[in-house]
Amino acid sequence: MCEPPEPRRIDVEIIREKIEKGEFSYIGHAIVEARKDGITPHDVRFVLLTGEIIEEYPERYRCLVYGVNRDNIPVHVSCEYYDYLLDASQDILVVTVYVPDREEWIANRIRKRKKIR
Repeated sequence: MCEPPEPRRIDVEIIREKIEKGEFSYIGHAIVEARKDGITPHDVRFVLLTGEIIEEYPERYRCLVYGVNRDNIPVHVSCEYYDYLLDASQDILVVTVYVPDREEWIANRIRKRKKIR
């Protein structure tokens, strides 16, 4: 059995290369959440090709990409790259997709701190 790879970051250029090659797939949750916010597969692809990584979760082998679609609507795409680290031929996995909530994000890029009650 293979040892899990060391947690590490992924570069946005690797994500772009994988998207250009069509080496990405969605989990069902991502499709459902994207539809709720009116985000299309074309929007997701566009954001991943033009966006920026705004948060990284190396211990979970995930990152959060922010960009805007062609209609200038902000979009967040969470990607998992665990399988890619094990085998570079594997897909980047789109875990969830959503329009960021103004109550939770500053300029769609910075997560607001939750108020302690």
